Amino acid sequence: MSLWQLLSAKAAPVGAGPWSWLDIMAGIPVILPGTAEEFVPQMANLELVGGVSFTKGCYPGQEIVARMHYLGRLKQRMFRAHVESALQPLPGTPVFAPDLHGQSTGHVLEAQASPQGGYDLLTVIHLSSKDAGELRLATSDGPHLVLEKLPYSFSATE
Repeated sequence: MSLWQLLSAKAAPVGAGPWSWLDIMAGIPVILPGTAEEFVPQMANLELVGGVSFTKGCYPGQEIVARMHYLGRLKQRMFRAHVESALQPLPGTPVFAPDLHGQSTGHVLEAQASPQGGYDLLTVIHLSSKDAGELRLATSDGPHLVLEKLPYSFSATE
Protein backbone atom coordinates (compact mmCIF):
# COMPACT_ATOMS: atom_id res chain seq x y z
CA MET A 1 0.00 0.00 0.00
CA SER A 2 1.39 3.42 -0.94
CA LEU A 3 1.92 6.22 1.55
CA TRP A 4 -0.74 8.31 -0.24
CA GLN A 5 -3.33 5.55 0.22
CA LEU A 6 -2.51 5.32 3.91
CA LEU A 7 -2.72 9.07 4.42
CA SER A 8 -5.83 9.65 2.30
CA ALA A 9 -7.82 7.22 4.46
CA LYS A 10 -7.82 9.80 7.27
CA ALA A 11 -6.74 13.07 5.67
CA ALA A 12 -7.78 15.19 2.72
CA PRO A 13 -5.54 17.38 0.55
CA VAL A 14 -5.92 21.12 0.97
CA GLY A 15 -4.48 24.17 -0.72
CA ALA A 16 -2.04 26.76 0.61
CA GLY A 17 -4.71 28.66 2.58
CA PRO A 18 -4.87 26.32 5.60
CA TRP A 19 -1.06 26.19 5.79
CA SER A 20 -0.92 30.00 5.74
CA TRP A 21 -3.64 30.12 8.41
CA LEU A 22 -1.50 27.87 10.63
CA ASP A 23 1.45 30.26 10.15
CA ILE A 24 -0.81 33.16 11.17
CA MET A 25 -1.95 31.29 14.27
CA ALA A 26 1.72 30.58 15.11
CA GLY A 27 2.61 34.26 14.64
CA ILE A 28 5.01 33.53 11.79
CA PRO A 29 4.95 36.37 9.27
CA VAL A 30 5.22 36.00 5.53
CA ILE A 31 6.29 39.16 3.76
CA LEU A 32 4.44 39.44 0.46
CA PRO A 33 4.86 41.97 -2.39
CA GLY A 34 2.18 44.27 -0.89
CA THR A 35 4.28 44.74 2.25
CA ALA A 36 7.86 44.08 1.09
CA GLU A 37 9.20 47.59 1.78
CA GLU A 38 7.10 48.47 4.82
CA PHE A 39 8.92 46.96 7.80
CA VAL A 40 12.23 46.22 9.46
CA PRO A 41 12.38 42.59 10.67
CA GLN A 42 11.72 43.50 14.32
CA MET A 43 8.37 45.09 13.42
CA ALA A 44 7.25 41.70 12.07
CA ASN A 45 8.58 39.91 15.19
CA LEU A 46 11.13 38.03 13.08
CA GLU A 47 13.77 38.15 15.83
CA LEU A 48 11.27 36.47 18.18
CA VAL A 49 10.67 33.47 15.88
CA GLY A 50 14.30 32.93 14.83
CA GLY A 51 13.94 34.70 11.50
CA VAL A 52 16.88 37.06 11.96
CA SER A 53 20.19 36.73 13.79
CA PHE A 54 22.22 39.59 15.22
CA THR A 55 25.36 37.50 15.61
CA LYS A 56 26.08 35.96 12.23
CA GLY A 57 26.30 36.75 8.55
CA CYS A 58 25.93 39.84 6.43
CA TYR A 59 22.85 40.81 4.42
CA PRO A 60 21.41 43.90 2.71
CA GLY A 61 20.02 46.29 5.29
CA GLN A 62 21.98 44.73 8.16
CA GLU A 63 23.11 48.11 9.52
CA ILE A 64 19.55 49.42 9.86
CA VAL A 65 18.32 46.18 11.44
CA ALA A 66 21.23 46.02 13.89
CA ARG A 67 20.88 49.73 14.77
CA MET A 68 17.22 49.17 15.64
CA HIS A 69 18.15 46.13 17.73
CA TYR A 70 20.99 47.73 19.70
CA LEU A 71 20.10 51.43 19.83
CA GLY A 72 16.58 52.07 18.63
CA ARG A 73 13.19 52.16 20.18
CA LEU A 74 10.71 50.06 18.25
CA LYS A 75 7.44 51.90 17.65
CA GLN A 76 5.56 49.18 15.77
CA ARG A 77 5.02 45.46 16.34
CA MET A 78 3.15 42.63 14.72
CA PHE A 79 -0.05 41.40 16.34
CA ARG A 80 -2.51 38.65 15.51
CA ALA A 81 -6.09 39.80 14.95
CA HIS A 82 -9.51 38.66 13.79
CA VAL A 83 -11.99 40.56 11.66
CA GLU A 84 -15.55 39.79 10.63
CA SER A 85 -15.55 40.93 7.03
CA ALA A 86 -17.17 39.82 3.79
CA LEU A 87 -13.91 40.38 1.90
CA GLN A 88 -10.50 38.91 2.65
CA PRO A 89 -8.06 41.67 3.69
CA LEU A 90 -5.15 41.97 1.28
CA PRO A 91 -1.51 42.44 2.31
CA GLY A 92 -0.91 46.15 2.77
CA THR A 93 -4.53 46.97 3.73
CA PRO A 94 -4.30 49.87 6.20
CA VAL A 95 -5.40 49.64 9.83
CA PHE A 96 -6.78 52.68 11.66
CA ALA A 97 -6.95 53.59 15.36
CA PRO A 98 -8.48 56.60 17.14
CA ASP A 99 -5.14 57.83 18.53
CA LEU A 100 -3.87 58.76 15.05
CA HIS A 101 -6.99 60.69 13.96
CA GLY A 102 -7.67 59.32 10.48
CA GLN A 103 -4.08 58.29 9.71
CA SER A 104 -3.15 54.67 9.26
CA THR A 105 -1.58 53.05 12.32
CA GLY A 106 -0.26 50.09 10.36
CA HIS A 107 -0.91 47.48 7.70
CA VAL A 108 -2.06 43.91 7.25
CA LEU A 109 0.75 41.44 6.54
CA GLU A 110 -1.42 38.46 5.63
CA ALA A 111 -4.98 37.21 6.19
CA GLN A 112 -6.67 33.85 5.77
CA ALA A 113 -10.20 32.59 6.28
CA SER A 114 -10.86 31.47 9.85
CA PRO A 115 -12.55 28.11 10.43
CA GLN A 116 -14.98 29.98 12.73
CA GLY A 117 -15.84 32.58 10.07
CA GLY A 118 -14.31 35.92 9.22
CA TYR A 119 -10.56 36.23 8.79
CA ASP A 120 -7.55 35.77 11.02
CA LEU A 121 -4.62 38.00 10.19
CA LEU A 122 -1.24 39.36 11.15
CA THR A 123 -0.96 43.13 11.26
CA VAL A 124 1.82 45.53 12.17
CA ILE A 125 0.57 48.53 14.15
CA HIS A 126 1.96 51.35 16.26
CA LEU A 127 2.37 50.26 19.87
CA SER A 128 0.54 53.42 20.96
CA SER A 129 -2.55 52.25 19.07
CA LYS A 130 -2.74 48.82 20.69
CA ASP A 131 -4.83 50.05 23.64
CA ALA A 132 -6.08 53.35 22.22
CA GLY A 133 -9.54 52.12 21.26
CA GLU A 134 -11.10 50.13 18.47
CA LEU A 135 -8.83 49.20 15.60
CA ARG A 136 -10.51 49.36 12.20
CA LEU A 137 -9.69 47.73 8.87
CA ALA A 138 -9.26 49.73 5.64
CA THR A 139 -10.93 52.97 6.87
CA SER A 140 -11.48 54.71 10.20
CA ASP A 141 -15.06 53.35 10.21
CA GLY A 142 -14.27 49.95 8.66
CA PRO A 143 -14.75 46.53 10.25
CA HIS A 144 -13.54 46.19 13.84
CA LEU A 145 -10.27 44.28 14.37
CA VAL A 146 -10.01 42.23 17.55
CA LEU A 147 -6.44 41.64 18.72
CA GLU A 148 -5.71 38.07 19.77
CA LYS A 149 -2.90 36.47 21.72
CA LEU A 150 0.27 35.35 19.97
CA PRO A 151 1.88 32.06 21.03
CA TYR A 152 4.98 34.02 22.16
CA SER A 153 5.38 37.20 24.15
CA PHE A 154 7.19 40.51 23.88
CA SER A 155 7.11 43.79 25.72
CA ALA A 156 4.49 46.08 24.23
CA THR A 157 6.32 49.08 25.68
CA GLU A 158 9.57 48.71 23.77
